Amino acid sequence: MRRRQAGFTVLELLVAMGLLAALGAFVMQLVGSSFDMYRRGDKRGDLYANAQHILELLETDLVAVHPGPDGRFLLEAEAMGGAGGGFLLRLVRSIPHSESEHPVLRKAGTRTSASARYDGSDPGPGAREDIPPPSGLMEVAWALLPDPTDEEHPGVLTLYRGVSAPAFAAGGLFDPAQEGQRDEAWVRAQLKPVATDILGLWLLCMGQGSASWEEQLVLEGRGNAQMALLNWDSTRGVLPPQLFPLARAGSATVPEDDIYPRAVRMVLQVARRDRPDAWLRGSLREEHQVVGLTTTRDLPEEDEQDQCIKLGTEWMELGARSSGDVSVRRGVRRSRASALGPGTPVYVGRTFRKTVAIPGRRSFWVEEGR
Repeated sequence: MRRRQAGFTVLELLVAMGLLAALGAFVMQLVGSSFDMYRRGDKRGDLYANAQHILELLETDLVAVHPGPDGRFLLEAEAMGGAGGGFLLRLVRSIPHSESEHPVLRKAGTRTSASARYDGSDPGPGAREDIPPPSGLMEVAWALLPDPTDEEHPGVLTLYRGVSAPAFAAGGLFDPAQEGQRDEAWVRAQLKPVATDILGLWLLCMGQGSASWEEQLVLEGRGNAQMALLNWDSTRGVLPPQLFPLARAGSATVPEDDIYPRAVRMVLQVARRDRPDAWLRGSLREEHQVVGLTTTRDLPEEDEQDQCIKLGTEWMELGARSSGDVSVRRGVRRSRASALGPGTPVYVGRTFRKTVAIPGRRSFWVEEGR
């Protein structure tokens, strides 16, 4: 009688191989999901840290705005090009931690012939006395510009900040002799970079007559005087009425007419310059309304509030999506539709918002004094 040899049948081997393949696929999917979750968490952590740093720096200056006769709050949304990449903010604020505790300015004014200017750097123990007394006030300027040395990422911007004391000194941030000369070269010469990897930063000012923020309409340039404003002129006499509806002829030298916003909302969109969220698959003309992306994995969900992406210097609003092709609305947020080539980096980033009340706000409703 022949004995049966021990072993597996072909069917059993096929079943075992199928189970192993399924298990392997499950493990690979689990590992891939873990790496994807780690990548997303790492990215969000970096973006949050950068955004927190920027918003805290801005808030520190905004809450210290000086509302007196020597105060200023001048926000020009398109001074350097607009579209979230060109604002210039200048203001006069109180000196941090008081003048007596400032490491440089506490020595200012001890010489009668003092005529130097404090620009944020320490001139040294002997030269501190050459700065005139700042009277508790200093000028601050903020500007947002592209990096001229980075041609691959023209839409990723750098934030600049500069200070000057005493306020309204010759060569300072409000020197009338330099009005009309404050361009990108002026910013890079007078201010210092404090943050980068910014897709857009907008400051929306809520006036006494504003009823709502209406953020999307305001960023599109379709707002009105009843909404938040992208431009603000506390003197009411520098910006023209078409930029600042509350402008009034002859008010630049009348402190009684000065007005300040009730609150400022900072809308900040940040990304990582070296890690785009996708790339453009093919060429894109100005009239095209569908873009082909290498991946849609990191695009926002269709029910999320923020639906804008940035390709080059152009903002686009996302629409329907299908297999890597996405319908878009071109040239949003006051940007211009432009021709783009394959391989153009696509940035989604993440948006952060913070609203700051301005303690020194003043109403413009009482006009009888003039």
